[in-house]
Amino acid sequence: MRLIQIVPQVPRQIEGVGAYALRLAGALRTEFGIGSSFLVGDATWDQGPSPSVDKLDGVSARSSEALVAGLEGLLRGDNGKGAAVLLHYVGYGYQKRGCPGWLLRGLTRWRRKGRRIPLVTVFHELYAFGPPWRSSFWLSPIQQVIARVVLRLSDAAITSTGMYAARLRQWSSGQGREILRVPVFSSVGEPEYVSDAAERLPVMVVFGTPARRARLYRRAAGSILIACRRLGLTELWDIGVPTETPWLGDGIKVVRMGQLPAEAVSRLLSMARVGFIDLQPASLGKSTVFAAYCAHGLMPVNGWPGSSLSDKLEDGYNLWAADRVGDGGIDLARITHIGRAARAWYGEHALSRQAGQYHALIAGLAPPEAPGAAVGEGQSVPSRP
Repeated sequence: MRLIQIVPQVPRQIEGVGAYALRLAGALRTEFGIGSSFLVGDATWDQGPSPSVDKLDGVSARSSEALVAGLEGLLRGDNGKGAAVLLHYVGYGYQKRGCPGWLLRGLTRWRRKGRRIPLVTVFHELYAFGPPWRSSFWLSPIQQVIARVVLRLSDAAITSTGMYAARLRQWSSGQGREILRVPVFSSVGEPEYVSDAAERLPVMVVFGTPARRARLYRRAAGSILIACRRLGLTELWDIGVPTETPWLGDGIKVVRMGQLPAEAVSRLLSMARVGFIDLQPASLGKSTVFAAYCAHGLMPVNGWPGSSLSDKLEDGYNLWAADRVGDGGIDLARITHIGRAARAWYGEHALSRQAGQYHALIAGLAPPEAPGAAVGEGQSVPSRP
């Protein structure tokens, strides 16, 4: 078996959809001997090869013709025997407004060629939403149509949160399509051993892309300050491409670590006590940063108000909501307990286990009974957004 993985980008950074796909490719090769070739949905992509990947090509243009040509080129030689296609879908990754009509038309054209090759889509996102004064409000209906047709073209789907899985099952009702839900894995490794809080430094970590960290500091600087003081933390380590960081007052030092390789980030996470994040609770399962905190046994603190959780996450047990930090009882033993509970939660979907789930799902897919997928010659495809 071999995989053709379609991704929006293969970034230099150690997080994001491209990094997720690369780590998955490495685990599938190590655990099951499955090779991966990548088709990058960006004509400007100019990265070098990766040791996890057999072949790495970019589309010549964001067009249906280029997508079909790219897929056919990677499948050439053995006529696609033993191959499967794994699409990593995130609308904004393939088109700046989140409406990648070119991708949808390309997949439809490719399926109509009669290829008896399974297509599995990993829905990292479904569609955007927001208030009427945001463009996402008006684009959401188009994004939903595209995502639904991509699902219809797919033999199975994978997603990272219970909320997404429920929506995909609703869209796929009565079609017998398997929808697999697994929260994402850590983008910076999974240490075999994690130490107790008493053996770690009194440090909070903020990790992620510069845009997400900047937004976190704007929204939750006050919560960070309160958490640091009540948890007895004296430093904040800012990890990632430099961005503006807040002044947290006397007694709490902000250290800008900068962009680091995965191994260095893993070492820092293993030394700190607390990891801070600021996400809607329903989105925690799709955050590689949150997964990294849990894998390294940090106590994860979420700055988003409220305690409505999902995906087996429980406030006060395997993470802590910042608006509850003042409830008392947050000593070193409690920090250790929550960190270890978070690591146990993560262990249910660690990279090696997820690789096994991907392998079982893809290997078990029978070829389509007839040429093409659910969208046939007589069906329409949404026009170019």
